[in-house]
Amino acid sequence: MIWEFILAALLIELTPGPNMVYLAALSAQRGRRAGLLAIFGITLGLSMYLLLAVLGLGAALATKPTALSVLKWSGVAYLFYLAWEAWSPKAEASPARITDLSPNHPIIRGLLANVLNVKAAIFYVALLPRFIAEAGPPFWLQVLGLGVIHLTIATAIHTGIVLAASRAHGLATKAKASSTVRGGFALAIAATALWLALT
Repeated sequence: MIWEFILAALLIELTPGPNMVYLAALSAQRGRRAGLLAIFGITLGLSMYLLLAVLGLGAALATKPTALSVLKWSGVAYLFYLAWEAWSPKAEASPARITDLSPNHPIIRGLLANVLNVKAAIFYVALLPRFIAEAGPPFWLQVLGLGVIHLTIATAIHTGIVLAASRAHGLATKAKASSTVRGGFALAIAATALWLALT
């Protein structure tokens, strides 16, 4: 059962989604440090859904289609906002002091991007409970253990994406290529938002 869960978590995290596209675009535009900070925010978001699952509140969310629909469309709107921002010339001049927490801070952006990621919500409210063994340890303990495994897998994959994408940071800062690169990032994020809206 545990290996089946690990395989499911790997497949889900390796499937292109909002987190993957956002981290790649952010790291290429603002560098490795910004990407790693965003991973911290994304992990916080995942941990919030894990907490809901541990408390047994995930099932309640799963029975409310309206709540999932609001979450989905809020995520779509936020991704389109990030796409517009990536296309804006202001994206070139990234804040030098990303240690100051603000709405534009990578940690806050990562947290929002993941809290509004319906894919993450569905994983914890619909998929994870299917791997709970009835004859095993207490429900909350099994959920916590599986959640930690998922967080570890997700963080490892996200870190790989950041390290790979940050190598393009130099290209993204070149004046001649900046507008083209910005457009590419914006298009990728917008396409992800559109895909999320249609699924």
